[in-house]
Amino acid sequence: MLASAFRSGGLPAIGDMLDNVGYVEPGFEPPPSSDLQELIDQGGEVVFPAGEFVEESLKLRSDLRIVGPPVGRCIIKQAASAGSHTRLFTTEAGIPIENVRIERLFLDGQSGNHEDGEWRAGVFLNAARNVELVDLDIQNMAGDGIHIYQDCSLIDVERVRIKGNGRGGVVLTGGGTRGVTIDRSEIISGDYGQSIDGEVDGDGSADNVTISRCHLENVAGRVAGTAAAAHPNHTRGWCYEKNTIIGGLHLNGSQGCRVDGNTIKAAQNPAINGYYTTFDLLVADNDIEYEGADYAIRATRAHGLSPEGMIVHDNHIRSAAHGMKFWAVQDLQVHDNVIEGAGAGVYLRSTADTFANYLHHNKLKGFEEGFVCQGYQDFVFDDLRIRDNQFRDVSVPLLDCPEGSS
Repeated sequence: MLASAFRSGGLPAIGDMLDNVGYVEPGFEPPPSSDLQELIDQGGEVVFPAGEFVEESLKLRSDLRIVGPPVGRCIIKQAASAGSHTRLFTTEAGIPIENVRIERLFLDGQSGNHEDGEWRAGVFLNAARNVELVDLDIQNMAGDGIHIYQDCSLIDVERVRIKGNGRGGVVLTGGGTRGVTIDRSEIISGDYGQSIDGEVDGDGSADNVTISRCHLENVAGRVAGTAAAAHPNHTRGWCYEKNTIIGGLHLNGSQGCRVDGNTIKAAQNPAINGYYTTFDLLVADNDIEYEGADYAIRATRAHGLSPEGMIVHDNHIRSAAHGMKFWAVQDLQVHDNVIEGAGAGVYLRSTADTFANYLHHNKLKGFEEGFVCQGYQDFVFDDLRIRDNQFRDVSVPLLDCPEGSS
């Protein structure tokens, strides 16, 4: 993808530049080195040598490919002198960049030397286009692993391992970002963040983000997912596909999100939580194990903007408590799911905004109640159809459901 962006002539001559490159002897931390920055400033393709290096911050430029050594590891540690807003790799304010690839490096934030802060990161991108982050280890940052800020596009994160950081794994904020792919990566959140966080403030948006074949894990029962802070529809076209997710997904203010073919395990928060003003959510072919006291899948004020609406189908759910809860949901289709649990299988609560919901051909097992329909205040369900479902070891299959339900 980047070959055409690099200047011709092969690798730059680097031999004379490495005499004082800042190799760290055991038990000794030298002052920050500037030689890696000098390599970056040449542009084109550069090979970082094996060894340990100490840097406050390395500033990226356009048309750049940084490659780790073919033998051994290049370990870049953040200096103890780095300030509170310092990122190990960063774009510069007001300078857009494009055509960048960083590959085969180990980044160590040495978090014991710094206080946790939201503006720290291993890699920070702003106004960046066509960037690849490949085969990186990002650990011990006092902030986020990767922070993708404003106006970024065509960002690929592949085979990256992020863990042991103070905050989030991969974080998208600021708005104007589109076309982010995170693939085959292991991302474990810190104590004060999510493994994947799309927390976009104001009127911005983070659109068309695909997370596939990853291991996403959240410590302290926190959640992975998109969390719009102020207004709805801040994240559009997100796809979680074929991941292993430990800790669940929290989808707030999302539009056109797909959760497809994942293995999800959650112990506290719901495995999937579609919260206020979530539109056109597809949840399909997931294997969900929920050990908490809430609902494995919960949606509140989730609506359909298209004829397809919100669709939940062909999932296998094993819950220590309840199955699914839908409150003030429109254009809902729930079909061909296998739901096992102990409390309520599917709970529906109506408001003035509840209509056009169809639940059919599901298999419920082991619950006290199967389908439970509860009107809020004086509201009633409009066009609610519950048809052709199967019940096994369910004490009360249908509770307060419309006439003709089955």
